[in-house]
Amino acid sequence: MDKAERIARVVDQATSRLKPDPELCLDVQAELKSHIEETIDSCRAEGMSDDESLERALEVFGSAEEVGEKLLEANMYRMKLRALARIGLRFVIVPAAIIVGVVICLHLIQRWETFGKSYSVHAFETRHMSEAEKFLWEGDTTRPYGSSRQRAIWEASPENKVYFANYITSLQGGYSHAKGVTLDFLEQELRLGEDVDPDNSVYNYSLGMLYLIRARTWEFNEPDNTRPTFVIRDDTFLQKAVDEFSRARSKPYYKTYYSEMTNERFAAIGEPQKYEHLVNMVLARWGGCFRTMVLDSEAFELLPSFAEYLMDRGRIEEAEILVHSWKDMTDKMVAGAEDSGDLINAYVMARKTLDAYSKYYNQIGDSAKRHKMDNCKKLLRETMHEYQGDNKWSKAFTTGSVIMPSLFNGSFPFLSTEKSDYEEINRAGRLRDYILAERMFLGILSSVLIVILIEACLVSFWQNIRNRQKGNTPLLLIPRFHEMSRVLLVGIIAPIAVYFVVTRVTAIGGRENAITYRPMQSLLEFSLVSVAILYLTLGSSARTLHKRCKRLGISSPPKAIGNRYHRFAAIFLLVIVFLWIFVPEPLEYHKMPGLYYGSHLDIKSGTWFFAASLLIGSLIVVGQTLLVVRVLSAKKSYGQYYGTLARSLMPVFALLLLVFTLVLQPALAAREDYLFKNDPVLRTVPGQPGRLEWESKATAELKAELEKVLNDIDVVMRKEI
Repeated sequence: MDKAERIARVVDQATSRLKPDPELCLDVQAELKSHIEETIDSCRAEGMSDDESLERALEVFGSAEEVGEKLLEANMYRMKLRALARIGLRFVIVPAAIIVGVVICLHLIQRWETFGKSYSVHAFETRHMSEAEKFLWEGDTTRPYGSSRQRAIWEASPENKVYFANYITSLQGGYSHAKGVTLDFLEQELRLGEDVDPDNSVYNYSLGMLYLIRARTWEFNEPDNTRPTFVIRDDTFLQKAVDEFSRARSKPYYKTYYSEMTNERFAAIGEPQKYEHLVNMVLARWGGCFRTMVLDSEAFELLPSFAEYLMDRGRIEEAEILVHSWKDMTDKMVAGAEDSGDLINAYVMARKTLDAYSKYYNQIGDSAKRHKMDNCKKLLRETMHEYQGDNKWSKAFTTGSVIMPSLFNGSFPFLSTEKSDYEEINRAGRLRDYILAERMFLGILSSVLIVILIEACLVSFWQNIRNRQKGNTPLLLIPRFHEMSRVLLVGIIAPIAVYFVVTRVTAIGGRENAITYRPMQSLLEFSLVSVAILYLTLGSSARTLHKRCKRLGISSPPKAIGNRYHRFAAIFLLVIVFLWIFVPEPLEYHKMPGLYYGSHLDIKSGTWFFAASLLIGSLIVVGQTLLVVRVLSAKKSYGQYYGTLARSLMPVFALLLLVFTLVLQPALAAREDYLFKNDPVLRTVPGQPGRLEWESKATAELKAELEKVLNDIDVVMRKEI
């Protein structure tokens, strides 16, 4: 037996009682071997031979049993503490980090899905709501269609005009989507409106539109069958439409009661305490822009053709009723408007009808009347554009939110007339969007860490199975304090600190100087810091572990991290730099209109941003998975090293996950809440949740302007048509 084997056997016997703690056992063995080697060297220096030096060193070392007893006694307390630490890391810290991470990620996903659900009670806090209050939103959920559910609300209070109007709005939406609503049934229900609300012209106009739809049809010309021709299918329905429009003109007002219904529903919810709830309330109020009470605005676009049909048959009085019906309805819509959505309905109706008349006169070759119609359209368009920022406020308009950029655009002219104030007005919304993006990114990165932790458990389990027979079971090397501090400083604190300095410190060009929110830049910034955290954390941990494995005699590869990992990080860095330089922002938010609130483009832009973020997170997960495949396919000679690396990384990434979820997420949430409560754009009218102060002012001013321009148009229409 050679010298090394004798020393190893003696040391192994002396440390046999420490084997319940494999890492401590290896550590003590290395220390004992070092002492024996030092004694051998001293004996050689005194002139002894190699054999004599070995025998002398083992004699000085003493009995292995006695040394083992002393070692056990000296390390008993330490072993207990280390056993508790292992239990805590394996069964408390890591599982707790995974559970907390999953809960936070699910909460963020649920929150993001909440944006845009403005017509559902589930978009708001409902825990404090009674069944009666929920019923006011959803109606009878046992019924098959949305309109029938809303009818249940009216049936509970059959004299309530607001509930009936809400039902008819839902019913007409059901018709347009073919949800079990026939034209005959729709006509029957609209007739009830004359009993419930006899002075309201909205139901007569809806009936008139319904009859126009039933009166006309399209036929294709032979032989190409490509250009349809407008024809009257049933003159009886046309006569009914004229009668309904005549009745509507005699009634004093046009009311959809949309604002009243919204106020009653929101009274049960109260003032919004979260940004997404306010966004949904605002969208619900402005949803009237897309939920017009008029059945089918396409029929109004055919008014010139209907009028021509009647005039050709000498029915001049009926033709005049049709010609002027849209103007009377638009006047009443503007007079009864309470929200900007009502005004937009009136504007869209007038604009479409004027377009139809302009095209009609162009087709029959009457250029003078077409020119007059174009002038009317110009008057109407210029009035609206004053409030969209296309004229005097165009240079001042910036965007404050990726969720609803047009909300912020439209606010500036009504919050301040000083151009110098616009950046400050925009500030809270812009910074809040950055924080929303950061919270979303943190959720994605947290999900990546959860995947990595699960992968580390699988790798450790796999290597444990592969190496159990060889006695090389992977260890859980508990990081020492100075080692853990270095990993935290290099891998976590430094990248996060650099990120916050670059994005927060104004002197370096932080977000305080950014007049517009740039989602692509934000995405790339966070992607870069995410890769840096993963790369530096794994790299510094692996290097520390590699040194310890070398000292403890654990077989390990020449390098702590293979070249594949470095190549992956370099490629990903190059991709980020390429996107940063060559890929433009997805949308020019500052050019979006200022009064078409809650548009599809607003939500689409936020969805694009979310999808791009998921893509970045997915790339990181894919790259990390490739590394795991590399680890799983590692040589058996290094199995203990890779298994130990996987197990030792678990507490590191668990701690990182806890920092993300329990420190950074709450800090960002508190900052977001502060910006939400101090945003001048989001101040609401007292007692009217979701009704913004500036929007209320804008509605009043726009209403006065539209009434004036409609009077001017009326003069032109009565002269020329």
